[in-house]
Amino acid sequence: MRCLIIAIVLTLAAPSFEAQVFQTPAQITAQWHWYAQTGDNLISDIRPKFRKVLDPEDEALESSLEYEIIITGNINAFAARGGRTILTAGLLQIIDSMATVMSAAQQYNKPECLGSYIDYIAQATQNNNWLVMHNQQPMAAAMAFGYWQISPATCGGLTEATFRANKKADDLRELMIYFSLVYLIGHEFSHHRHHDNLFKEVSSEQRHLDALRGLDVSREVTPSEQIVKEERADLFAFRKMIEMDYPPLGAMPVLVFFVGFEGYSPEQSPNADHPAAVLRFNDMIDATAHDSEFMELIQKHHMDHEWKQFVAFGKQLQGTR
Repeated sequence: MRCLIIAIVLTLAAPSFEAQVFQTPAQITAQWHWYAQTGDNLISDIRPKFRKVLDPEDEALESSLEYEIIITGNINAFAARGGRTILTAGLLQIIDSMATVMSAAQQYNKPECLGSYIDYIAQATQNNNWLVMHNQQPMAAAMAFGYWQISPATCGGLTEATFRANKKADDLRELMIYFSLVYLIGHEFSHHRHHDNLFKEVSSEQRHLDALRGLDVSREVTPSEQIVKEERADLFAFRKMIEMDYPPLGAMPVLVFFVGFEGYSPEQSPNADHPAAVLRFNDMIDATAHDSEFMELIQKHHMDHEWKQFVAFGKQLQGTR
């Protein structure tokens, strides 16, 4: 399975109910259906634009793919077999919430609110991951508007009404959601392009045993090898974003969620199949700094300033905590 995020979380706040922090089960399901419909519309808008920066062979491949948004609180995105790309409503909800908090942090100068929310949602995700693994009911976690209500010490003054009344803040939020989906589409397309979804992930020990038994291991991939595939998909996605005139910095909502969930740590567990989020930033920066074609692309699309911001953000994350 090619998962973008493997954590499981039940995320239950109410963008449409300002006075309400947590939703009822019926409201939760209705919210996920809304995210699925909205996600379908955005993806349908992005895909023709994405095809314009592909070569004819890749364009034909992309046109053949199908997208499906699953109604669940799981946070996940992956390239499935049979030309299918799967996203979950929970992932779209997290992207929306992160984009909202990040936009508010910038427009209202509330960096401490952003930092506390990243920690809060990461802890909630980790706790729910544990609960689900132990066959227990996950707990509700507040999304942006709900979190502001329960965190007056760090987010005082922020409300859904004031945020939506600020067109600049709301527009920035929508841009970050859009750019995050562009990144996801590019990342998962790379997996389709390289047939990564045809491989079975196994441990190094298991592959060694399979080889000793005379089994075909040509379609087996170890976690460390999968990390290389994920890095390749990241580079492809960011390159295509720039070719589309979209700044990579705009995909921060989904990437920052990774960083918080992993505790800002560059360390990877022995069985990790994705690079640590902090390293994803810095590996990409290092790789592209020595890629003259990539840097020329940045200059061609007049994104020198945006790229410097991205580099600075990556360095800031590396030095956090």
